[in-house]
Amino acid sequence: LQEVNAPFKENFLNDLDNVKNYSSEMQKALNMGIYGTDLGYLSIYKQNSLALKYLSTIEKLTSDLGLEGAFDKDFMSRFEKNSTNKDSMMAIVSDAFKKSDNFLKSNDRKNISALILVGGWIESLYIACEINRENSNPKIMERIGEQKETLNTIIEILKQYNKKNAYDDLITDMSELKTYFDKIEMDYDFVQPKTDAAKKTTTLMHKTSVKIDSNTLNFINQKIASIREKVTA
Repeated sequence: LQEVNAPFKENFLNDLDNVKNYSSEMQKALNMGIYGTDLGYLSIYKQNSLALKYLSTIEKLTSDLGLEGAFDKDFMSRFEKNSTNKDSMMAIVSDAFKKSDNFLKSNDRKNISALILVGGWIESLYIACEINRENSNPKIMERIGEQKETLNTIIEILKQYNKKNAYDDLITDMSELKTYFDKIEMDYDFVQPKTDAAKKTTTLMHKTSVKIDSNTLNFINQKIASIREKVTA
């Protein structure tokens, strides 16, 4: 987003009023992921007052899901104090979601963690497609195309935790989305990653080229918008 200088669009976000419609654990978890992505989007554009409103909505969902510890008063205080620093805001939000993820996994609630992940992915792809639809950009198109492999993983995760067939409809929708992603051609060139022992970081240097035609991209755009509408309704 920063590289292509896409303008901020509030209408890309999931409406805050929708939260009152989410009654099931599945709806709440998926939309916690969606609102979390929206919060990240707002943080990138330093939409501080709106970000705090979305944060309040996420806090409600975390409470409903029994995750109050991740978004506690200390978190809220840190977020507000760093509201003028985009990188700090993103780091603080990421830490809170990691904390939630660790809590869910250690308490045998991996299915909820998976749904939050899936919701975040749906919203990220939706926003990317909407940005590209309004202002087509090769870098955004490439990032969309790179989701081909991620989608395969998303479907496998949903199947793994699909107890009592609760996720059947979502798996069907994701599988239909996959038929369009399968038409994307990807070339992968391996380049040795760079490791910084002092900073304990590894930077991936590989190069991926994506070939995606406008027709396929249009179908992906329509399908992810449809999936997202179902999840957020």
